[in-house]
Amino acid sequence: MAISYNCLSNLIDIKLYLKLPEDDTSENEYLEDILNRGTAILESLCNRKFKNVDKDQKCVSNTEYFSLECPSSLYLRMYPIYSITSVHDDADRIYGSSTLIPATDYSCLGSDAEAGIVRFDSPLTGGWPNAIQIVYKGGYSSGDTSPAGTPVPEDLVGVCLELCGIVYKNRDNIGISSKSFSDGSAAYFVNKLSTYAQDIVAKYTNAGGNK
Repeated sequence: MAISYNCLSNLIDIKLYLKLPEDDTSENEYLEDILNRGTAILESLCNRKFKNVDKDQKCVSNTEYFSLECPSSLYLRMYPIYSITSVHDDADRIYGSSTLIPATDYSCLGSDAEAGIVRFDSPLTGGWPNAIQIVYKGGYSSGDTSPAGTPVPEDLVGVCLELCGIVYKNRDNIGISSKSFSDGSAAYFVNKLSTYAQDIVAKYTNAGGNK
């Protein structure tokens, strides 16, 4: 299994973490698998996505939908936010020019952009399933240049490696079977993390609500 473009680490780092010979390729496929799964578990724990990039590690567009009634702000799942392409407020879900919200009617700057918060000058209508559509670029990347291009923080990479290490070292245990890991037993794994790693998970958790 190839490593996903959105994976938080790589084969070199996981081998260093596990103290495996870099030139030993016998377990590469398994290591790639747990790197992908470790990223997915960490995203589940933090209630957010960290990356949406192409093969060159450049951000690609994300689209999110909201069904909230009269929100004055929205919390996006992929942050920091680099740019917002469009915001539509459309009960018919056509998302055409007539329901496009002018860029001058909302903001996402500074600490708000870092936290994934879009604020509107006046509350949107919303209230219908997927009535609000936002297209934007955000998340961590290493292939973009300023103002985009925030690499994945090292402490977050470290937690991903710790998660993968737990799986690797206990792969024969029933409680950490391949099946349970792929099914996303996030609560189980967070209890196996070090206290430091649990603090890092809390630091990067998307705890925001939508209002």
